[in-house]
Amino acid sequence: MKNYKIVTQSKGKYRQKILTWQENGKQQRQNIPKPLWYLIEEIDSLEEFLSAFAEYQTNRKPRQRKGNRRVKGDGSGLIVVRISTSKNKDGKIRRYKQHWFDYRIDGVRKSKYIPVAMVDSIIDLNTRKVPISIILKRLE
Repeated sequence: MKNYKIVTQSKGKYRQKILTWQENGKQQRQNIPKPLWYLIEEIDSLEEFLSAFAEYQTNRKPRQRKGNRRVKGDGSGLIVVRISTSKNKDGKIRRYKQHWFDYRIDGVRKSKYIPVAMVDSIIDLNTRKVPISIILKRLE
């Protein structure tokens, strides 16, 4: 007789398997990682599974942070091209493009002009997801 139970739940389009058992009069629950689902049919006792789970936890590599996101708390920013207009001395309206860096730090939204000479370097910094504070120091 098994002293544990495996429950399969569907959450949206994902399925998860949960191991439940009694230990010292209390019910314990543990999510089963997908790489260990093959063990469900093969194990005979709870101790076998818990030892396999402990080995999996120690050998697992930590997740790498995605390179396309900033670290939480560094702020967010994007480069916007705006069309500006001015009048010449003869009264003709002249239109030209300006690059602006729109950013948000601590819930405050602001915008800063990017000089033409720095546009390429600021675009490069923004695509590498450098913290906003470093980009703003470069723009000062």
